Amino acid sequence: MSRSPVSDRPLESGRENGCCRQTNNKTKSLQLLHHMTDSQKPLVARCESEGVEITAVRMPGKREHIVNFVSRSRKGTGEDEVRVSGGAGYRHRNRRCPPNCMKSILCFAVLILFIITFVLVALLVRGTCDHLFNASSNTSVVETVITPRTEQATDAKPSSSPLVWENFRLPTNLKPSHYELSLRTDIHRGIFAGNITVHFTCLKETDVILLHTKDLNYSVESFRFLKEGGNEEVNSNGPPTFYEKNDYLVLRTVSPLDQGTRYSLSMQYVAVFNANLLGLYQGKYVTSQGVTEHYVASFLSPINARRVYPCFDEPAFKANFSISIIHPVGYSAFSNMDVINRQTNPTTTGDGEAWETTSFRTTPVMSTYLVAFLVCKFQSKVQIVREGVEFRVLARDDVIDQANFALDIGVRLFNFLEDYSGFDYPLPKLDMVALPQLVVAGMENWGLVTYRESYMLYDERETPTETLQEIAFVIAHELGHQWYSNLVTQVYWDELWLKECFATVMGKIALEELFPEWAMWDEQFVVKDLQMVMKLDSLVTSHPIQQPVTKVGDIMDNFDMISYQKSPAILRMLQHSIRYETFKEGLEICIETTYQSRQLRMS
Repeated sequence: MSRSPVSDRPLESGRENGCCRQTNNKTKSLQLLHHMTDSQKPLVARCESEGVEITAVRMPGKREHIVNFVSRSRKGTGEDEVRVSGGAGYRHRNRRCPPNCMKSILCFAVLILFIITFVLVALLVRGTCDHLFNASSNTSVVETVITPRTEQATDAKPSSSPLVWENFRLPTNLKPSHYELSLRTDIHRGIFAGNITVHFTCLKETDVILLHTKDLNYSVESFRFLKEGGNEEVNSNGPPTFYEKNDYLVLRTVSPLDQGTRYSLSMQYVAVFNANLLGLYQGKYVTSQGVTEHYVASFLSPINARRVYPCFDEPAFKANFSISIIHPVGYSAFSNMDVINRQTNPTTTGDGEAWETTSFRTTPVMSTYLVAFLVCKFQSKVQIVREGVEFRVLARDDVIDQANFALDIGVRLFNFLEDYSGFDYPLPKLDMVALPQLVVAGMENWGLVTYRESYMLYDERETPTETLQEIAFVIAHELGHQWYSNLVTQVYWDELWLKECFATVMGKIALEELFPEWAMWDEQFVVKDLQMVMKLDSLVTSHPIQQPVTKVGDIMDNFDMISYQKSPAILRMLQHSIRYETFKEGLEICIETTYQSRQLRMS
């Protein structure tokens, strides 16, 4: 497009000048306000009817050529400023870029960002897998890493059911019995690696193995599928694939698995710590000396175990867990059970960091969401509650003294709940940990209960009585879960109300016994909880305490006041109807018969 010398006359109709295009409407003339060809001062022109002022800046040495235009609207509508370089023709339009144009640009930018991120993550994985797995014992070099992708299951459909992975719930033809899990937590690099063997029994013939997994990157070369007993290798029908809609890792076999036979599936993987405090995540805090310290903690409820290790991630699919954690020297590792071995690894990494392996006793049969991991530099206080059971609180060094109340009330609650349930606590220890960052107030991990600091620590000089009661209830609620949900567990998440109502009721009854002056159950519950939930239950948005779960969103929707307040209110009505002693006796029978029935099924 040609450049035009500046003229002091109106632009001719239908001609293009260096700054705008004239229309046939002669009232829309462009008047030159300043024209000084012998200076470097800007030229200013105004379009009367449009209220547009255009400034032309000259190029030094070429006075007759406009090189930049700046257009500003005086009406407060349309474009605020438009720049055109080189004196090219410009047609002023008093409107913005169409929405479709902006959407296209935005989508293109997001696509470019996604591609760059994918490439960087792929390079990071390839560069770190070899270091992580070789540093662990009995692991091989990772040559190929597969990342989750959507598998539509259009080719090589299994004979048992072509839509098996499209079901939201796991099939019941496989039953897990034991997980052997080793986790390597690289705190300074923000990643972790896992080496796992899943032992399971085939209850019904199938040629499809489904495990839950999310955000984990696997080594193809590490997969090993064996028939236990003779260590006969099971032939797979192609490499493992992923069905992301239901978080499934799909492994297909050439021939169906034999009914009643035990199998083992081993694999290695690597992942980054979760940024949303789910699964395995990294937290940090600043000490009183101004030093920033990091720790690694877990939150696996309700369906976040799959973010840490591949598993049958439903409450009813219980199994034993043998866990070991590899961590930098100077940190301490904790899990559900007590430590049975701790040793320093003979080799160090390239940066000279030394590593330590902490191994834990095998757990009783438990659900995947109750498994817990912690790597930290916390301090602890210990008290023996009875022979064979150690009660411990852990917190940052600067606030460990504020955990005295939690230790005292925790021991008293433990003794009451054990006596009330009529069933001995089956683990050798119970830890309560105050975490600087936790997505909920408390989590009932079996043997390693975690709390947000504000719901466990108590400063007698600053904490008001109402907050003290809230701390006491959260502790009582989570300890109540050690029997009611950990020992006796709901089948699936549509029965969430069962575990929450019993934990709430047991926590309130226990506090009523320990602190009768608080009247937590007979008075406060009626005023604060019962009245509130009756108002909520009168709304059209209310729902039954148990409702169907067909997708992930349904699970999360169940964590509401209906499950936490209405269900305890119904249980309270039952308690008052059949009287206290009958209610207590019924709970004892429930735990005993359920536990014995489960043990019989496992044997």
